[in-house]
Amino acid sequence: PITRPARTPVIDTLATSSNWSGAYALPNRGDRFTRIVGRWKVPATRPGTDANPAALPFRCSIWIGLDGQRQWTKSMPQVGTEHTAARDGKREAHKLWWQCWLRDGRSAQHDIAGVPVQAGDVVLCSLIVVSPHEVRFHVKNRNTGAFAGLAVCEPVPLRGSSAEWIVERPADSPDNPQVVDGVLETGPFFPLPDYGSVLFERCVALAAAAPGGAARYHPMRTPRLICMSEILSQPTRSAVISMPRRRGMRPGSLGASYRAPEGS
Repeated sequence: PITRPARTPVIDTLATSSNWSGAYALPNRGDRFTRIVGRWKVPATRPGTDANPAALPFRCSIWIGLDGQRQWTKSMPQVGTEHTAARDGKREAHKLWWQCWLRDGRSAQHDIAGVPVQAGDVVLCSLIVVSPHEVRFHVKNRNTGAFAGLAVCEPVPLRGSSAEWIVERPADSPDNPQVVDGVLETGPFFPLPDYGSVLFERCVALAAAAPGGAARYHPMRTPRLICMSEILSQPTRSAVISMPRRRGMRPGSLGASYRAPEGS
C-alpha cells in the first residue's frame, strides 16, 4: 500500500555545482527510495554563450535518478533525455537514454530505441527499484504514445539514499579514461546550450523502510536546490548559467532556466 503524507511547507536550500542544476531529496527516518518519477517537455536548444576551445557541440541532458549525492554510494541509475545543438545553430538533436553510472568504474550511456522525441514532446520517465541489483526504467512520449520499458541488472548495489531531478551538462569521454583517486576520469564538460527553461512535473519519489516494504510518498518539504555555475575569464569570475526554481510552483513541480552570463 501507498500512503500520502500530510501537506507540509516548502523550505528551499541552495547548493552550487559545475554541471548540475535542479533539485534532490533525501529520505527520512532511515527510509530508502524505491521509485522516482518525472515529466517534462523536450526543450528547443540553440548555442549558448560559452566559447569552447575544443569546438564541442552544445549539449545538456535532463534526467531523474537515484543515489549520487553521498560519497559512500558507488552507483547512480539515471534515465532521461539528451539535447545537442550544433555550434552553427542550424541543427539540434534529441534522444532518450539510460545509464547506471559508477563512481569508480566505467559505465556507458545507452540510447533507448523505439521512442523518438523532438522539441515540444512531453516525456514521462520512471525508475523503479526491484532489488539492490536490479532497476526498471519506463519512458513514454505522451505526444506520440510510444512507450518502452527495460530491466537492468546493476553490478554495484544501489542504496536509494537520494532522489534527483536534474538538468546537466555532461562531460566528454576521453579515449582512455583512468580512475584517479577513486573516481573515473572524464573529459571537459560540453558547453551548455541555451535550453530556455524546463518544467519538471509529477515529481514523485516513493520510499520504504526496508526492501519490499510498504512504499510511502516522500514529503518534498525540504528540496535541496542546485544552481549550475561556471568559471569565466576576461575578467575571471564565477557566473550562474542554470538556475532552479521551486517557490511559487505547483506541488510536485520545479523549474530550471538557462542564464547567459552578463558581459559574455
